[in-house]
Amino acid sequence: MRVAVFSDIHGNISGLRAVLAAIARQGSVDTLVSAGDQLGGGPGAADVLDLLVERDVRLLRGNADEWCLDLDAAWRQQLRALQSVRAVTDVDAAHKEWLGKVRPIHDWLRRQLSHAHRDLLASLPLSATFEAAPGHRLLVCHANPATPWAREQGARTPAHALRQAYGQVDAQIIAYGHVHRHHVLPFEGKLLVWTWTYHPTQIPSFRDDKESRPRTGVRSSRTIAVARSVATCQQRDSTKSCHAPLTVSVQTSVSSC
Repeated sequence: MRVAVFSDIHGNISGLRAVLAAIARQGSVDTLVSAGDQLGGGPGAADVLDLLVERDVRLLRGNADEWCLDLDAAWRQQLRALQSVRAVTDVDAAHKEWLGKVRPIHDWLRRQLSHAHRDLLASLPLSATFEAAPGHRLLVCHANPATPWAREQGARTPAHALRQAYGQVDAQIIAYGHVHRHHVLPFEGKLLVWTWTYHPTQIPSFRDDKESRPRTGVRSSRTIAVARSVATCQQRDSTKSCHAPLTVSVQTSVSSC
């Protein structure tokens, strides 16, 4: 089974089109999976969701998908995630800072999305599991299978935190996005794979007119280099390797918008 996984679109419709085209160039896949954070940051809104649905992409829930719907509930999750990695001495200040970043995007998205789009976001599952090859399960989630807000990912994460997040997962490969830090990490018989994200390079800026789309922050070149990766899992020829019948390849495509 070939599964193409990408994550953290964050409203980048141009990047999404580039990734889908890159996947198509790799040959047929059995399943496309978007590991959360479909919206929130780039100029895409309903068009992003419509394209994903049109291409029959399996959609998972990310933390940005949650704050696009309910800021109050999302802040409680954000605070819990922050407190899991550091002390938050001034909760009010942290709340104000967070709202300053996400409220303009949230309010703009509320104007762009239909009730059907919002219902779609609210219905998304936290994870999906695939039998990528005999005896090899692939689990895809946004952060970990229990919550899309967790911050315990990557090589710098203590082993006990990784064990708590992924140790009981019945899968040999676990793919996720969220942290925006590249890593492929063998851990206690599992392979943790960060599926490279394609969010805009900087926090969006907004014009004063309320109906304008978020404009993506850009570098001096006035373009955004959008680096994407597609993690595909496929069964090897059993005559070549009977001990490792599964490969994970990560490929990158680049576009600009």
